[in-house]
Amino acid sequence: MNPIAVIRKHVFGLPQAEFAACIGRSQPTVSRWESGELKPDISDLASIRELARTQRLDWRDSWFFGEKMPPANDQPKKRAGAA
Repeated sequence: MNPIAVIRKHVFGLPQAEFAACIGRSQPTVSRWESGELKPDISDLASIRELARTQRLDWRDSWFFGEKMPPANDQPKKRAGAA
């Protein structure tokens, strides 16, 4: 599975359209990233990282480059005190 699809599904748990809206892109663009037709540029990656930060999610930039996600029972979790 494409790293962006893994991040969207396993880190954010959002459908494409909602994820796209949160980072200021369109759903078709996210779909093209996930299919490999397009690649997100550096500003897109920064927007995804910032979304994780604002949602107080644990984050690793290496996930962008295909680092395997933790097992389901060890998924990134909101930090303590997160709303």
